[in-house]
Amino acid sequence: MNVLILGGSGLFGRKTAAHLLADPEVARVVSLDLAPPPEWFLRGVSAHRDRFHHVRGDVSQIEDILLIEREMGLGKLPRSLREIARVREEHPDSPLSALGEFLDPPLGKSGVNSRLRRLRSIAEKLRS
Repeated sequence: MNVLILGGSGLFGRKTAAHLLADPEVARVVSLDLAPPPEWFLRGVSAHRDRFHHVRGDVSQIEDILLIEREMGLGKLPRSLREIARVREEHPDSPLSALGEFLDPPLGKSGVNSRLRRLRSIAEKLRS
């Protein structure tokens, strides 16, 4: 089983990761957070280096996409925004530079960031 922890650098996220890494049925634990986990925590999970991965990312990107999907449907978005939403959902642990490689044609980090900001703007309008 693979597990994604949103906000994995906080107290609860670190405790959850340590608990999951002790379970032999858990194949991979990915921590997604804006802040990296503390060095002392990384030293503590170093025995599980092949199973624990931290990805620096914005957890709210997924929340924005889910809100848009629920409130208006992704089908109403322009094609470029639908594609980046799909790619972000399929690859929540990938950095922006890698997300662009999943698009056809490929897009650079700046272009990916621009599209994600447009999704954020749509989600903010839906929230208000």
